[in-house]
Amino acid sequence: QCMNNNEEKKNLENLFNNGIVYLKKNQVESAIINFNKILLLRPNHAETLNFLSISHSRNKNYKEALSYIKKAIKSKPTEPGFYINLGNILRSMMMYSASKEAYENALKLNSNLSDANYNIGILYAEQHLYYDAISYYNKAVEIDPQNKFAFDNLGIAYRNIGKINDSIKYFNKAIKIDKKFFESQFNLSLTLLLNENYIEGWDKYEYRLKLKKYQNKKFINDTKWDGCSLKNKKLLIYCEQGIGDCIQFARYIKKIQKEESQIIILTNNVLKNFFTEFPEIDKVITKKDKLIKFDYYISIMSLPYIFRKKINHPNEYKFFSPNKKLCSSWKIKIKNSKKINIGLFWQGDSQNYKLDYQRSIELKKFKSIINLKGFNFVSLQKNYGSEEIKKNKFQNLICDYSSYIDKIPFEDTLAIIDNLDLVICVDTAIAHIAATLGKETWILIPYVPHYVWGLTGNKSKWYKSVTLFRQKKINSWEEIMEELKIKLIEKYKLS
Repeated sequence: QCMNNNEEKKNLENLFNNGIVYLKKNQVESAIINFNKILLLRPNHAETLNFLSISHSRNKNYKEALSYIKKAIKSKPTEPGFYINLGNILRSMMMYSASKEAYENALKLNSNLSDANYNIGILYAEQHLYYDAISYYNKAVEIDPQNKFAFDNLGIAYRNIGKINDSIKYFNKAIKIDKKFFESQFNLSLTLLLNENYIEGWDKYEYRLKLKKYQNKKFINDTKWDGCSLKNKKLLIYCEQGIGDCIQFARYIKKIQKEESQIIILTNNVLKNFFTEFPEIDKVITKKDKLIKFDYYISIMSLPYIFRKKINHPNEYKFFSPNKKLCSSWKIKIKNSKKINIGLFWQGDSQNYKLDYQRSIELKKFKSIINLKGFNFVSLQKNYGSEEIKKNKFQNLICDYSSYIDKIPFEDTLAIIDNLDLVICVDTAIAHIAATLGKETWILIPYVPHYVWGLTGNKSKWYKSVTLFRQKKINSWEEIMEELKIKLIEKYKLS
């Protein structure tokens, strides 16, 4: 792999350096072109093969990435970094056993690798094996006390097992290493909010806006509202994150002092239907509409930060209502017997929410509930989860209207909920919709829930009509099902 002459050497060095620059800028295709030119002259150049594997991995072209890293290792089998890269690719392919072996091979070459231990920790965390993950993150920080990523992941792992003080401690260690480690500042905020430390929690929650995922480039040259007077001004509030989040925190809009000011809300088509009747909002627009001129902007998820020193839990606010005509037509379908009508929602959107595994429940686990006499169970599932009714042969036990509801998003769902006696659901948008309508809602939440539900108690500080059913053990729903069954029999005095 030595270079023959100075000119060729300089050319190859330029191609290699350009490839790395393109990769840093995330211009992956340009990086690949440069690295491939090197391979035409040096087909076994190990470092180039390694960077090609990284480039293809960035494009999620894992089979190609795997091919290049294997060639790199064959060319230079004593380079531990190559085995770490191999482990990363295999982990992305969810080949966990092979991935761990690759990291361990790196450690055989050099036992003092913080990154290899850190990556084994991630490997376990992705499989929700948090105690094993903690063990390897600890090894990583023993080797390198400046490994801020390992400290940050320790914070996440401890939060996931409910050890809040440890979680806070490790996030603070990561931030001490790098105060501009915004990811860790944001992660800390979620733990503080879960622990009901609202003033500091909402303060640090604002760090999310420094992360690419939450940045809204549309307003880069505009003025963010800081709570100042809005007299004769226009405030644009944009919706951020999930439907449930926006519905829950919309109540803060009512707290904004309107002094001949205008409030405009920028949202998507689904949420547009909820905000149309909101009396404090002057105009509802979507991305398709022309952006109105405004003086200030703010995210709906930043409103708790604005009011953090004045209010922790503003009163719930029923700012939308079901269509009366639809309510009447659904009443005929649902209330055709003397049974108690209960809405069921058991599965969230796993494709778009990586923590869905914590909140969703297989429908078969509800069997003892569904078999109770005296109840008419109505599915509130729409795009996913409905198939479980047929799969579990519950067609005669659960009414499934999923195929002909909601031509307008959530319009039929609101009318159905209006006709129910009770909603039992996992922690999704349906929980916030039913609770905002004032319907009695029983929410089944994981051992370490979303921060809005806190860590203790069966009542919610956000909604009067909500009862919380908490997991007693991580990933275990059995006790909750037994508790649900007892509560239903007790509430409706069934024998």
